[in-house]
Amino acid sequence: MSNILVTAATGTVGSEVVKVLESKGHKVRAASRQGEGNNKLDFTDPSTFAPALEGIERVYLVSPPGHANQYELLKPFLSVLFATDSVKRIVTQTAQGVDADDNIPFRKLELAIEQSGKDYVHIRPTWFAQNFHNFWQVGQYQGFALPAGDAQVAFIDARDIALAAAAALSRDDIALNRGYELTGPVALTHGEAASILSDVLGKTISYQPIDDETFRQQLVPSGMPADYIDLLVNLFVPVRAGYAATVTGDVELLANQAPRELADYARDFKHLL
Repeated sequence: MSNILVTAATGTVGSEVVKVLESKGHKVRAASRQGEGNNKLDFTDPSTFAPALEGIERVYLVSPPGHANQYELLKPFLSVLFATDSVKRIVTQTAQGVDADDNIPFRKLELAIEQSGKDYVHIRPTWFAQNFHNFWQVGQYQGFALPAGDAQVAFIDARDIALAAAAALSRDDIALNRGYELTGPVALTHGEAASILSDVLGKTISYQPIDDETFRQQLVPSGMPADYIDLLVNLFVPVRAGYAATVTGDVELLANQAPRELADYARDFKHLL
């Protein structure tokens, strides 16, 4: 029955984390930029920091999308978070592979938390299955074009990230002060993923491999900042190098159940695909 702050609580993962924790009887403060009172947390507004953290024992920290340097965005909040005596555990959602280089902004965030003196867990998910409808919008375009070549990715359902995160926040029998690499049960090429989506949906979903510059030009009309577009383009470099093909058992280790397959995601989100 911990007092748990979930940041980005209206997001793809955060909203699911709130559901899981509340179903288990935990006291959850679901914070977001749109929240009111203690449920309002805007990382660009320091006046929201202390109220959101008041009486909180454990924190799920998620950087909102759209920022190329997550560490610089979150650094002001971290100083208040680390000084809040009631907070005993911080669970941070970063990304698979961030520990490869200490200069990666997400890794800088992890290192700051590691040095804070608080107990911590780093949740490092690979590419979300939900990207197919949230970002690649395959339902609208009947396909997607990405600079991923024929590299494999162990796509993970955001609901499984949430189950693992909720366990990291609430269980006292897990190993703390370490990272967990969260993946789906099998690594697939984007072509294989498109075939699975096609089979489940009963319509053809195509995948077109493209180069980095073509992908960049696709993103420009979105109005995203140039540095964030660069970040998105560069994310596919390690994908093409094979680093996203790793499959781990960390979801099951934390959540005590196997992660969903991509076909499960497609069936459950068929109305959005």
